[in-house]
Amino acid sequence: MLKYLFIKPAVDSPDGRYRDVPREARVFTSHHKHSGRALLAGLVLAALVEATAVHFLIAIWNDWVALAATLSSAWVALQILAQIRAFGMRPIYLDRGHLMLRNGAFDLADVPLDQIESVERSTQEFKHEKGELAPLKVGFPAAHNIILKLKQPMEATILNLKKRDFQVALLTIDDADGFVESIQNAEAGTEG
Repeated sequence: MLKYLFIKPAVDSPDGRYRDVPREARVFTSHHKHSGRALLAGLVLAALVEATAVHFLIAIWNDWVALAATLSSAWVALQILAQIRAFGMRPIYLDRGHLMLRNGAFDLADVPLDQIESVERSTQEFKHEKGELAPLKVGFPAAHNIILKLKQPMEATILNLKKRDFQVALLTIDDADGFVESIQNAEAGTEG
């Protein structure tokens, strides 16, 4: 994940700003109008303040343990900074009948358009019934503005390559109306 601290966006992306996005893809960002990056930046700041305070407290007892604690806090801060940068480089995209759900450095799911039951703009809290699959939150830590429902459960890859099933995805998209319209138009094009 640290590679996102150092690499540049790909030259072959739609406008040269994105990484791992096909040239013809329709791109949907989630970092311009939402607070996800700011929340994570606040977490980095808190980690650095905590690392400094803990370093001095532990250094009274043992310098090596203090150094180890400081290095681990720095590692966490670098991981979060890489994720912040990846939010801007790796957007969600629609291409060739598939919707690629991504959250920064993480590829979550590749959803075929024919598996989408409905897509709607909504900021209402989504409650799932007991026994139903928990929704996939794409755009965390920001609040969602799109609810994407699938016809049947799909598998998502989440942190540390763990897998889990989902049937509803809660998305954070800067251009929510454009996203809904693009999905509906693409579905009409694939069905007709």
